[in-house]
Amino acid sequence: GETFDAKMRPPNAALLMRMALYLAAAPLRSNSSMLLTVIPWSCCYTKSGSIRTQRRQPCRWRLATARVAACSCSRAGLSRGYSSRMRNNPIIVQKYGGACLETPAKIRAVASSLADLHRRGHRVVAIVSAMGKTTDELVRMAYQVSPHPNRRELDMLLTTGERISMSLMSMALSDLGVPAISFTGSQAGVMTDESHSSARILDVRPTRVREELDRGRIVVLAGFQGVNPVTREIT
Repeated sequence: GETFDAKMRPPNAALLMRMALYLAAAPLRSNSSMLLTVIPWSCCYTKSGSIRTQRRQPCRWRLATARVAACSCSRAGLSRGYSSRMRNNPIIVQKYGGACLETPAKIRAVASSLADLHRRGHRVVAIVSAMGKTTDELVRMAYQVSPHPNRRELDMLLTTGERISMSLMSMALSDLGVPAISFTGSQAGVMTDESHSSARILDVRPTRVREELDRGRIVVLAGFQGVNPVTREIT
């Protein structure tokens, strides 16, 4: 598979790029290559509370199948009912931080932006952080009940923030008439080492993510979490 030098990018950005590469690998045939476009976005809010997104400079990589584990979309019948026009469109991966998701109204504003991308024919993956300062509040509560919180239990606690965001985002998209599904890090196939509170990503196996994209759904992923494939512990 493809690897990245995370020294040149923040860890979250490196994860997004790696996830996008794996997602793009499925449609490739053995003698082909493709140009993957990953478009970073930033968001801010007007005084009225509506969201305004700003498109930044796209990042592009030329991928050869000698370097990417590629497979045919026809395997397992995933391409059935999915148009070739859609398969040729880029996968847009967007990461939303806590400030963009601070309130239900802001979540709905982000959902509206994602829905617009989907209606224009794009395949969309949205990765969400916890709402506002939820993570800080969870850490504060953990240290209120224990001056030295157990690392495993702290991981279990902190992942709940992103789960709240992903569920609400998926609900908002569904209400807007857009098919969507949310996945935790483990459900999305983010594999890490066994280190609690400081785990490193070892592999990404986004089988379920690709399947849902092929069904025409927006996939909403919980950031900041994964699973160790050996111990099956959340990290």
